Formats: sequence, structure tokens, C-alpha cells
Amino acid sequence: MNDRLKLATIAVLGMALLAGCLGGGLSEDTLTDGETEYDWDTDANVTYELERGSVFSGDSAKAVFQIDGDREIELYRRAITNTRSVSIEAVQFRHPDGTVEQYDPERFAAEDTGRETVVQAPEEEGQLAVTVSTRPRQFRLATTASGSVELRLPPDHGAGDLLLGSVSPRGSSTEQRGNQTVYTWDDMSSGDRVAANYYLTRDRVLFYSLVVGLGLVAVGVVAYFRRRLAALREQRAEDGLELDPDEYDDGDDPPPGFG
Repeated sequence: MNDRLKLATIAVLGMALLAGCLGGGLSEDTLTDGETEYDWDTDANVTYELERGSVFSGDSAKAVFQIDGDREIELYRRAITNTRSVSIEAVQFRHPDGTVEQYDPERFAAEDTGRETVVQAPEEEGQLAVTVSTRPRQFRLATTASGSVELRLPPDHGAGDLLLGSVSPRGSSTEQRGNQTVYTWDDMSSGDRVAANYYLTRDRVLFYSLVVGLGLVAVGVVAYFRRRLAALREQRAEDGLELDPDEYDDGDDPPPGFG
């Protein structure tokens, strides 16, 4: 019995140790995904490139951070009363000479504290990249990085329509690069949140076409019933069923029972 208790204790401690090394919710297999490719050609301090996924997997954001001195980046989403960590994968680091280093637990550090996800680059100068899971057509993320921020929407997507999309915070500049819309903030502080609700451009056309079509149908229905009501009144008048108030009330006679 004592031997079994000892084995169970060792197993629990081993799992706790493994969880402490990577943090809850982080998997070394996904952190070392070497198939993901990042666009390192960016001058912004932080670059988010949004990508559409499937209905079941959701969308993702490829985040590239310029590292200059401070190797640690915290990523989180704001809840009503606190913050929540985010799911990340495919951690990479690009050295100033252009060499790209894949995630290695002996060189990198990654931890999910429940309130934020903390990633530490292996060097103090270069670019740190991670992929963040997001909801379909919705992006919300705050980090401890500061400086210029660039947000790239998926190709053929927009966020400028007041009914279908939104981008915050305000004050961004917008640029169209081919079929991709890019929003840029010149100076953001640590902890500032970037958020976007975006839509497929053709869906916007379909949405407003549907609104116009439904509006025309509504106008047609109202006009039809008005014509039917006018025809019914005319028919009742021809049949002598429509009373003319002028024939029975000249305005001088008192109400029935009072005269």
C-alpha cells in the first residue's frame, strides 16, 4: 500500500513539474510547429497578420514582435474583471543575420499563467513570432509590447463598414496593399488592446443587396394591401354598405335620446 502511495505521489509530482515547465494550456508539440511561415519583412514594432481558418478551427493571428533589450512578451485578452491567457503555437525567433530559430525549451521560455501567456525570446535583439488562436472574423489581443502596431486583415476582407465591422483603438491610418487592408497605429503603449471585427468583402455586397431586396419587397407588400383596401372600400360603396357620414350627421342634431 505504501509503495502504491509513493508511486502515485511521484506521478502527481511529475505531472506538476511538466505543467510548470510549459505552463497550463501550452503544448511543446504545437510550440515547435516548424511548418508555419512568418512575414519578417516589417518595420512595425508589432505586426498582426490575420488569417481565416475553417468553421471548426477558427481564425488565427501571426504576431511578430521586434525584440530590442526586453526579451519577454506577455499576451492576454481582457475579461470583465481580469485578464485571460491566450493559446499560442509555432514560436520562432529571427536573428539579426536572418537565421530563424524554432522553439526549443532550452533556449525559449513559455508559460500560461491563466491570466496571461508569457513568452521569452532566446536573445535580446531580433524578432519573436507566435501564432495566436482567435474567434472567426474577430480579433482581440493586448500585449506588453509598445510602439508602432500594424494590423493586416485577411485578403479580400474589410472592417470599415459601421454595421458589419469595426477596428479599435481609433486613430489608425488605413492602407490598401493589393487585396489586403492594413491598419497602422504609430505609437501604442504597453497593455493597449487591438480589436477588429472583419468581414469578407463580397459578404458586404450580399448583405446590402439583401437589405435592398427586402426593402423593395416590403414596399411592394404595403402598396398591394393599400390597393386591396381601396378596392374593397369601393366595392362596399357600390353595394351600399359603405356609410357616408355626411348623410347622417350634419353637425346640428343632438345625439340620439337627447333631442
